[in-house]
Amino acid sequence: MKADALPNNEQFILSHGSWEERYKLSITPEKKVRWTVKTTQSVVDVDADTMLRAGEFTHFTVVYTGYSSELYRNGKLSAFKPLTGPMRTTGKSLTIARKDEGTTDYSFKGAVDEVRMYNAELSPQLIQLLPATFKIKAGNDDTTATAFQVYPNPFSTELHIALPANETLTEIEVFDLAGRKILHTTQLDTAFITNIPNGFYLLQVGTDAGKVYKTKIMKH
Repeated sequence: MKADALPNNEQFILSHGSWEERYKLSITPEKKVRWTVKTTQSVVDVDADTMLRAGEFTHFTVVYTGYSSELYRNGKLSAFKPLTGPMRTTGKSLTIARKDEGTTDYSFKGAVDEVRMYNAELSPQLIQLLPATFKIKAGNDDTTATAFQVYPNPFSTELHIALPANETLTEIEVFDLAGRKILHTTQLDTAFITNIPNGFYLLQVGTDAGKVYKTKIMKH
């Protein structure tokens, strides 16, 4: 999608019942893309970690897994929050560039292209490839996204990290689904062993090139 200008009020990129009934993707007055999901348990907003830039195509992927709500920018995990429960239903139609068929106050001003919907959770590895699949030109900070990989994932004891050429690990951090940092180390190797409990986590690694890469991992 590409915004012609950054709004001072919320604009809806995609909506199916909005936040009141089911889900929506929007741009906030703070110039960030927001993914909102309402389930039988709660409603959660997930905001991108960087501001949107006007006049530039950016690829976004949003996922609700049943245990977390996630937002990816140009193939890289931007933000996520824990969320559980079945997604709510709605009698409203799916709308693009507006909140719903009867509301025009929050209409998106820009271009929305290559909208695809899947009825299954996409893996982080597949999401990394989507911007290139749709031929979206990523920003300079995203051109090496597909060269970052972790494996095996899920893992039991040892996790391997693959980085783009000429980059070296400087920091490894692991966060739980509540956002708590449970591991931080600068004792680095591309294969490391962790004794964290079984479950889903966010892995964040830094490199000597000033890059930060994020992905979901599962310990079992």
